[in-house]
Amino acid sequence: MEGWIKIHRKIVEHEIWNDVTTFRLFMLLLLKAAYQDFNYKGIELKKGEFIRSYSKLAEDLAYKEGRGHKTVSKNTVFKSIKKLIDNGMVTVRETELGTLFTVVNYEEYQQFDEFKSVNGERLTERTVNEVRTNGEQEKEYIRNIRIKDIVDYLNLQAKTNYKPTAKKTQTLIKARANEGFTFEDFKKVIDIKSSQWLSDPKMNKYLRPETLFGPKFESYLNEKVTSNNAPNEPGQTTTHQKFNFDLSRGE
Repeated sequence: MEGWIKIHRKIVEHEIWNDVTTFRLFMLLLLKAAYQDFNYKGIELKKGEFIRSYSKLAEDLAYKEGRGHKTVSKNTVFKSIKKLIDNGMVTVRETELGTLFTVVNYEEYQQFDEFKSVNGERLTERTVNEVRTNGEQEKEYIRNIRIKDIVDYLNLQAKTNYKPTAKKTQTLIKARANEGFTFEDFKKVIDIKSSQWLSDPKMNKYLRPETLFGPKFESYLNEKVTSNNAPNEPGQTTTHQKFNFDLSRGE
């Protein structure tokens, strides 16, 4: 429990700021997450990962009120975790030792070494940006292009006009990619739901990033496609090149 973490001031503008339990839970995960790779009871934990049961998290979030202590229910913890998942802030995976929580993009914004002092003076944010390697800048550029390809494909198939620069859209896509889904998975979901909803006046409004790339993404991906709602052949709809996500960067 030694050391410190970084948290951006913009957290006060995020929706979880007004949700006391969810905010405290996110801070707890940040504080407890591994800051370096290590072996925990036979499981290799990576930076930003933390193993804990939901019951134990409920105990961790107990607080003092007046002369007594208030507890947080396990169901409340479930709801807060879901909110963090929907916002692309954490992912979860079950293990034999408990639930593995991963803080999305932990390594990117917890790079402590960047802020070491030079000649006794603290590096400014501008200086830190200037010393970033060309390789890091290139990876960031590639990530943005890949998000653009997904949104472009959605606009092409669903006849929409969403912008790849929208923060909510970027957060949703990165969250699904961090869970292991590929560009082909995004295409398949877009194809399936477009074939089902595009001609339906009541449903075509749901051909949007918030619906398609949200928590139901995996269930959409695994829907059985019938001949009546089979998606168009890829060659008829797009010329985008196939690529895979670099999940080590939380894309």
